[in-house]
Amino acid sequence: MNKLLGTVAMALLGCSALAAPGDDYVKKCAPSTLDVFWYAGTVSCMYGSFPSNGTLFGYQEKTMSAWVTLYTPDRSQFCHAQVPFSHVERRPNGETCTMVPKQPFPNVSVQDRECHSKLHNGWIVWSDASGASPSPATAEIELDPFSTGQFVPSGTQFEFRSGRGTATFRVRLTANGQVGSWAYATTTRLCSWDDGRH
Repeated sequence: MNKLLGTVAMALLGCSALAAPGDDYVKKCAPSTLDVFWYAGTVSCMYGSFPSNGTLFGYQEKTMSAWVTLYTPDRSQFCHAQVPFSHVERRPNGETCTMVPKQPFPNVSVQDRECHSKLHNGWIVWSDASGASPSPATAEIELDPFSTGQFVPSGTQFEFRSGRGTATFRVRLTANGQVGSWAYATTTRLCSWDDGRH
């Protein structure tokens, strides 16, 4: 994964948790279609049993049903015939909408964690997943308020201690004046001897 070059800005939140992933996504809609299957053609089926059996024939006009019921002239006997497939008609059917992240949107991961001086040491690594930014992006990093201790954004390196066993980071990119959505990464407390009080 290629690391994006850029300026790293650190913001520590003081009193509230990070927003939920996806809360800053935008709606993207596309036309939706519905496929209608049509059947038509010559049909036939056998009715009754020997010696009172026979075969009925007919022609079925265009229908959305793959089966049709044929009757004898006096309607005393009947059978079910399969109608040959004719074609598919694609009709407009409104639109389908999904929530998608604003671009540029990064891939984010936490790598190379270790314990050192009762702190977690490692790297937040990100890359521009869209590939649409021709110039380097500026990255913002935020650490959730439940994680305490030192936080050093040297490049993409961090140091922290989480008193609740996990820590959540989020990264947002800005490129060419466009501010993307936050991407999230979570790491667990690695130092088993650290009970959150040191």
